[in-house]
Amino acid sequence: MLKLNKNYIFNIILLLVFILIIINIYKSILKKNDLFPYIVSLWILFASYVLRYKFKMKFSSTAGAIFASIINITHIMSYVFPVIFERYSFISTIYIILLSVGLFLIFYGSYIDFKNPPKKDFSQL
Repeated sequence: MLKLNKNYIFNIILLLVFILIIINIYKSILKKNDLFPYIVSLWILFASYVLRYKFKMKFSSTAGAIFASIINITHIMSYVFPVIFERYSFISTIYIILLSVGLFLIFYGSYIDFKNPPKKDFSQL
């Protein structure tokens, strides 16, 4: 049986979210929409990668990847099902709640990571 370690799974998730971001940026360029959420999610994804592998902080990097995926999956859903997002305001409310939960996860993950820092010496950076 194939054994997957956590770093391999995290890399696959980062790659999938990165592909979603590129698809969203491409669709936004074609439709001349706002690119700001995708640039922010790309930045968060890059920061998650740096936090995970440079500073060995697992909680905040995972929360960042979750937040970036929430942004991009809901934007893809708004392209696929535009009528749902236009007619039903509760879908937008759920989206805002998911974004708030994602932000909370980022702050909580950062708190956990900085409260219990890894055993790496940061003076060598």
